[in-house]
Amino acid sequence: MPFAPYTGYVPFSQTSLSCSVEELHFKHSDKRILGLLLQATFCAIPLIKDCKVCRSAIIEKVFCPPNQKQPVCRIKGFEQPLTIYKMSAFCSRIATKNKDAKCSLVLTIAAQYGLVSQDSFFNKSVASENLTGYYLLHKGEFAYNRSYSAGYDWGTVKRLDNCDEGVLSTLYICFNTSVPLKSGRVIN
Repeated sequence: MPFAPYTGYVPFSQTSLSCSVEELHFKHSDKRILGLLLQATFCAIPLIKDCKVCRSAIIEKVFCPPNQKQPVCRIKGFEQPLTIYKMSAFCSRIATKNKDAKCSLVLTIAAQYGLVSQDSFFNKSVASENLTGYYLLHKGEFAYNRSYSAGYDWGTVKRLDNCDEGVLSTLYICFNTSVPLKSGRVIN
């Protein structure tokens, strides 16, 4: 979408001119700052879109789909052959239900924010009245949402970090690592 450069002209009425020179200077400065912010914003939008396209292209080249043995591109320092592991080798599925409605905090996965309260994210609850059939997730455990969202073509995996426990719909796949991880940064 083409954007005309900001010319510094902002229409105003005659009544807005009834002010002191200092006030007029501040109004002019505010107008100029606003114009610069608008320019910067509209210049950044195409750059952000280009970065998203570039990110997707890199992901497609560096990670391989299940039907390939090796990715198209390799990162320097990681040239050794890839070893394929099933998640069951280091993770176990969580199927613990929220029996007796022990927990009432309904969570959802927000791709950019992680596991968050459904009430605060949607400003309403879209959960069932009866939460006993929901999965009970504890701090440090993971949830996978198969649905894709912008920039997350294969869905998202998020770890529960913001609270001690919460419940998730059975539409999510919940799991925990069954072996200790060497670095938490790898999973984050």
